[in-house]
Amino acid sequence: MKNKIIAVLAILLTVAGVSIYFGYKDMLATRNELREAQNNVRVLEGDVTHFKTLSGKNASTVEALQYTLAEMKRYRAKDIATIEDLNVKLKRAQYLINIGTETKVKYVTVMKDSIIRDTVVQCFDYSDAWVDSWGCVKDKVLDGGIAVRDSVSVVGEPTYRRVWIFFKKVNGAKISVVNKNPYSTIVSNEYFLFR
Repeated sequence: MKNKIIAVLAILLTVAGVSIYFGYKDMLATRNELREAQNNVRVLEGDVTHFKTLSGKNASTVEALQYTLAEMKRYRAKDIATIEDLNVKLKRAQYLINIGTETKVKYVTVMKDSIIRDTVVQCFDYSDAWVDSWGCVKDKVLDGGIAVRDSVSVVGEPTYRRVWIFFKKVNGAKISVVNKNPYSTIVSNEYFLFR
């Protein structure tokens, strides 16, 4: 009788221990999901920080949003289509960086006159390291084009949160983006980490 009671108590303690272990593991997972969701809300409520580098180039900084693949499919279907267009398997993708630039160029150029078969044609041509623009005005119609070059550099770094007074734990990541074209401004950049 005494052995049966001890066996039942051992089984009950084992079941209780396993239940506590899995409950604690689930609680930690839920806590991490909540922390990542709070971080995503903080990042979405925040704004892109725009600044000029020491050499005068336009730059911006944004922190990363952390989504699971299922969340990306639910919230960012266009980005999933972009990844698939690049022939990258979704399960192998680690991050996605979206960078949008807007280029505004104001220039003054001299109109050239040419005589072609008794018709006056006004042409212009402008070129520098970043922009090429050309065109001709004939019979009040502008026929020309513009080519804009830009080079974008992206640098990533981890972000930390304080665990205790002296210790830090990696909380996420943020990127800094700089474009080399002096006429361009970074209007949007998004950084996603896939978990």
